Amino acid sequence: MKRLKVISLMLVIILVFLTACGNNQANNSSTPVVADNNTDENNDNQNNETSDDEDTEGDWDFLSEPLAPRYRYGGTWDFLPQEPVDIPTLSEMKYVAPDEEAILASFDAFLNKIPEYTDILSLMKDYNEMVAIPYDNFKTMYCLAYLRYSYDMKDAFYSKEYKSLAEESFNINDKLNILMAALAESPFRDELEEKYFDGSFKYYEGYTGASEKYLDLLNQEQKLTNEYFALTTEHGYSDYDGIADIFLKLIKVRHEIAVACGYDNYLEYAYVESYGKDYNVEQARDFLKYIKDYIYPIRGILVGENVPDFSDKDLIAMLGESAKEMGGLIWDSYRYLRKYELYQFGNNSNSMDASYEMYLTDYEVPVIFLGYKRFKSLSHEFGHFTDELYNYGAFADYDTSEVSSQTMAFLTVCYSPSITEDAKARYQKGMIAEAINDIIYYAADTTFEMNIYTADPENLTVSDIEDIYYKAHISYGLGAIKKDWVYRNHFIDYALYMINYATSAMAAVQIMRTECENKGAGVDGFIHFINRKQGIGFTTILKEAGLANPFEEETFVKTAEFLQDFFKK
Repeated sequence: MKRLKVISLMLVIILVFLTACGNNQANNSSTPVVADNNTDENNDNQNNETSDDEDTEGDWDFLSEPLAPRYRYGGTWDFLPQEPVDIPTLSEMKYVAPDEEAILASFDAFLNKIPEYTDILSLMKDYNEMVAIPYDNFKTMYCLAYLRYSYDMKDAFYSKEYKSLAEESFNINDKLNILMAALAESPFRDELEEKYFDGSFKYYEGYTGASEKYLDLLNQEQKLTNEYFALTTEHGYSDYDGIADIFLKLIKVRHEIAVACGYDNYLEYAYVESYGKDYNVEQARDFLKYIKDYIYPIRGILVGENVPDFSDKDLIAMLGESAKEMGGLIWDSYRYLRKYELYQFGNNSNSMDASYEMYLTDYEVPVIFLGYKRFKSLSHEFGHFTDELYNYGAFADYDTSEVSSQTMAFLTVCYSPSITEDAKARYQKGMIAEAINDIIYYAADTTFEMNIYTADPENLTVSDIEDIYYKAHISYGLGAIKKDWVYRNHFIDYALYMINYATSAMAAVQIMRTECENKGAGVDGFIHFINRKQGIGFTTILKEAGLANPFEEETFVKTAEFLQDFFKK
């Protein structure tokens, strides 16, 4: 399978589109990761603490069974030798700081050579050496630095490295966008798109580079986000005034970013430039209205038993039991996770209060960071992990990304041998009820952000933020405390992301439903979903996977009918 690796920028945690605005959008998909650093004299072998469940699995034979080799770009670049990628364990991976100037110089050298090429093979071989290899390494090192920073946010070395690479990434990605625009104008365009770039050149047509003002605004946004992390690492959420001050500044900077790119507000900008959505703001507003009309009224009947938490020692072992029951590529995915120790628990009081999955482009494998050790969190990230492993890091969009993770969190409970069949039936109801309840909360949070980013940023006050948050949640029939917005990290570092959780949950519930009705159908649905075409949008992916469009009212009508019947049983 092909992966569009060139258009990747990593802002941390989840895949983030950070695009330089020009005549047209320039999409930058992203996927970060992590590792060990032997260049840091204070390195404390953090990754050696990957897990503490070493004696919970009696049969370790699965670790010695051969796994299918991993090939660079999934083996789809026909001019590359078919040599398996060497995959070290997470604790063996080394961090070496990238050289920004050398990367930019290499990009420029290739850019200047593009008019000289007379055959596509020579072009692609140079592209591989001069662009893809240094860029993939930059992404991998960025991820390593971020993971180390996540493990200990007071680590001076990795804090400095992560922040430095975050700033460098703006210039590197802008140069890459210019380079891609040049390839889009080359006589080899059609063949390049068909064989190597999955029809992506449409995003770069006419792009001539970002303005200095725009890049400076992106840096301001990044620095404010870094200030937020530093503040919350030191004081948690207790410094309300400090966090509020940062948020107000971010709102203003983001508005300036939108205006610099020709948009009236940051909401419109984000849907096109940041997230590359295949639905617009008005469709999103209709989606939120359908949640109010069809989902909220039946919330009271959604009753089930919550899945309990398990001890730290049991998390990885329980995931393995479920994966083995599901079998196939899901079991293979778990074996990769375990054999190469591609996960890290945040066993440090300074660890980031978050969990995420990222893709290591140099090693062609994903990695999981688990800041809070809950089975649901691990299962959720394992869904991302399996999707990315299977698709070689190919990123569709944020709505699509969250479907696989929410589905896997459900399936791992359904297939756990440690849970009785009676309990599973109760947990299925509980997890679907929780997913629906979450949709309502995500809708309220999305409404809050939509209203924030369409308000006048110059006159916005902390009191306004509190009122907007309160009214948004009350409008969905939710209890609200005006200052509770401060606990939503995504409002700071992933503006307007919340709707992705709601849209994907509406799709994931459909797959959950099939599993409840016919054991095994949910697993088949999950596999069918991740076995998708590349280069198509969320709604098209859902259609091809046989799932209903969440932006159509009929989908909500049928979902409400299913929920009413299901919870009456």
